[in-house]
Amino acid sequence: MTADDDLARLLRDVNRGKEAAFIELHEAWSIRVYHYLLKLTNDDARVAEELLQLAMIKLATRQLPVFDSENEWWRWLAKLARNLWIDHLRKESRRLAR
Repeated sequence: MTADDDLARLLRDVNRGKEAAFIELHEAWSIRVYHYLLKLTNDDARVAEELLQLAMIKLATRQLPVFDSENEWWRWLAKLARNLWIDHLRKESRRLAR
């Protein structure tokens, strides 16, 4: 079984509500997402941690797409993280404009 096959199985198991699969997904990918968020936030660990938690909540509460490769999965996951960061910037902009 390849890494891509393992990922597809893991994503399907998360979609079936298997808690152990979500824990495995979190352990496998949260550090990479966190480091990506640190880069986006210019090393603001507080914001990166907050956005990582939001990302993990989204992963836990929605049906995840099942991808054919880890590269495709990472592109989707990075886009999710980037969109959360953009939402954060918009909220901060509105808050500061008050």
